[in-house]
Amino acid sequence: MVAQHVMLCFCSLALVACSGSDRDTSQSELAPTPVVTAQPPSVAKPRPTTTQVPSTPTLAPTSAPIMVPSNTATPTVVPPTATPFTMVGDMFNERVTYATYVGNNEVALGDFNRDGALDIATAAGAGQVDILLGNGDGTFVAGVAFSAARANFLESGYVNNDSKIDLVVADYINGALYTYLGNGDGTFAAGLMVDAPGTSQGLELAYLNGDSFIDAATVSPSSNQLVIFHGNGDGTFSLTQTLSTGSTPFNLKGGDFDEDSDIDIIIGNSGDATLSLFLNQGDGTFASAITMATSAYPEVGATGDWNGDNHLDVAVVHTSTSSLSIYLGEGDGSFKFPLQVSTDSVPFGVATLDSNLDGKLDLAVTTLSGFLNIFLGRGDGTFHSKISSSSPGSPRYLKIGNFDQNSLPDLAVPLYDGGSVDVYLAR
Repeated sequence: MVAQHVMLCFCSLALVACSGSDRDTSQSELAPTPVVTAQPPSVAKPRPTTTQVPSTPTLAPTSAPIMVPSNTATPTVVPPTATPFTMVGDMFNERVTYATYVGNNEVALGDFNRDGALDIATAAGAGQVDILLGNGDGTFVAGVAFSAARANFLESGYVNNDSKIDLVVADYINGALYTYLGNGDGTFAAGLMVDAPGTSQGLELAYLNGDSFIDAATVSPSSNQLVIFHGNGDGTFSLTQTLSTGSTPFNLKGGDFDEDSDIDIIIGNSGDATLSLFLNQGDGTFASAITMATSAYPEVGATGDWNGDNHLDVAVVHTSTSSLSIYLGEGDGSFKFPLQVSTDSVPFGVATLDSNLDGKLDLAVTTLSGFLNIFLGRGDGTFHSKISSSSPGSPRYLKIGNFDQNSLPDLAVPLYDGGSVDVYLAR
């Protein structure tokens, strides 16, 4: 593990006086109502036990979970690049770089060792998950890395409802879903696997069918399908439903877009420049897609209420036009004509936060050219010009957390090329 602190020179930000908000903000379990303090860890928490019996969906063929080896592994230590860092506005004034395995694509957050401090798990497509255990002051120490599926996408949640946070990985080659049950000390048990069709390019955990067991959804660009898994409450999942998407779906987000108190799913289809919205029928199964045309090469990046009308909105990344489309929700499953936000270079990861604590949701965006951009929200669905900082590698899907416990939102940004994770601290 290599940690490098880079203290920054402060500079004034004229735009902060004008305005500025994290993640999903629907009324559902997946997306809490927006607040003006830092977003809590992105971990799906256990739901209280309920006596409600959901409707029985039509089941697709399921696969019994099988155990796969999960050997511990030593992270490949790659010294961080000593690139000078310019503070991101008046918000993020310190960056700490931690070396991990190469090929990081996404991070997941949670208190894996139950010490009250937020930890980080990183996913590498080459087949390793690294664990960074937080000290509660914004610094981290190396945990026990383990070999895993080809983990381009991972999320954290209480999969077997035992109060120990688990990790779920979607294998981008064979589409399988793997669960690594947390031991509560920062280590994880061998993986449980359930087969799925096609490849996988995206993963979402949510309570979909009204019971107290967390469920999962992935997308398969090779078979053009949304794949739904219902949780069994013991750390395993059952393949429940597959639905047709547009051409070459990539990534997905959940939220209550029609405000009926269950989680819907929206997907970007890069092959035909469309969005697919799947409305939950209340039992964890979904109706056929509602298709919306959009700009080329869309990928659903984040959700949030950026215009303050209490309806969930969607931010869509367009890699061909170096821009974002902001779809303002109407609360009935429909959206207004999108607003455009220029990113100047190819965007990749998007996260929602209130970076300047003004009660207006902002956007953090990584770009393939090596920048972290912050767009301060005006509160009406539009944004101020970006505030940028260069990154020493190729930043991917970032997450929001409070790593130094000071009530301000911090960022965890995986770097694909450099084999490291950048932690941006708001002091």
